[in-house]
Amino acid sequence: MQESGYNRSRRAAAGIMIVLMLVVLLLSACCFVAEADHDCAGEDCAVCSILELCDNTIRRLGTGAVAAAVVLFAVLFSVLSASVIAVVLPQETPVSLRVRLNN
Repeated sequence: MQESGYNRSRRAAAGIMIVLMLVVLLLSACCFVAEADHDCAGEDCAVCSILELCDNTIRRLGTGAVAAAVVLFAVLFSVLSASVIAVVLPQETPVSLRVRLNN
């Protein structure tokens, strides 16, 4: 079955969004780990506000990132399995070999 250009572009956009979401989640976690034991400057601490943003990002994207990783894995697995099947299965059919099938 042929896939239309519209569906292919939607699938590519979804894949890009999944990858970007995982990158944002990973960078937020790295920032949170790097600045976890900073010296707080007081009530208006810039680092504390950044840590709060990172914490909110991790909480909001946490479950979505797991679902996104599962979807990304499923898409990659289906593409790889389709590629392997296309290589392993022979491409010759009776029609392509022009074999006459009489009853």
